[in-house]
Amino acid sequence: MDDRRAISDLLQLRALCDAVDSDSFAPISSEQVTNQQTPAFLIQLTEIVQASVDLAVTEGILSIKRLLPQASWDRIGRYARFSSEQGIGTWFGIDFGLWKKHGVTPLWLFFGQDEFSRADEVRSLIGPWAAKEGIFTTSWDDSFVIAVDIAISEDKDEVVRSVVTRLKAIGVQLQKLNP
Repeated sequence: MDDRRAISDLLQLRALCDAVDSDSFAPISSEQVTNQQTPAFLIQLTEIVQASVDLAVTEGILSIKRLLPQASWDRIGRYARFSSEQGIGTWFGIDFGLWKKHGVTPLWLFFGQDEFSRADEVRSLIGPWAAKEGIFTTSWDDSFVIAVDIAISEDKDEVVRSVVTRLKAIGVQLQKLNP
């Protein structure tokens, strides 16, 4: 019995230490600064976001009319609406905080607590469907957030196609909401 309690205590301590380590500032090494794979990967991710949005617009899944790209210190992406100018609004792109915290994917869809995104309605509709489909969702600040997985070991066209397929599936679900 004491062994189980000790193991449990050690696991909790390790999780706490891991959490502190992941949020602490680590000195930057020369290898990190000169590693050209890091910026190349980030550029590749932004190209996937842009190409996915472009294809989703072409296929009528998303609308970007009167909506702008958006970048900040912790995310790069753009605002869009599902299917039409009156559709449910979202922010889609790379969110570094969510990526760091969950490690699931760098790509996310955000639905905020406003008339544009209607997070509570989206959560109640998409949440059960996403759970059934094995799609990771979470809350971030006041937003409902959906992970958009990236196809691994595929070429760019296949990765973009898989992202657009996910966006389309979400769009189909969102059509059940009243405008």
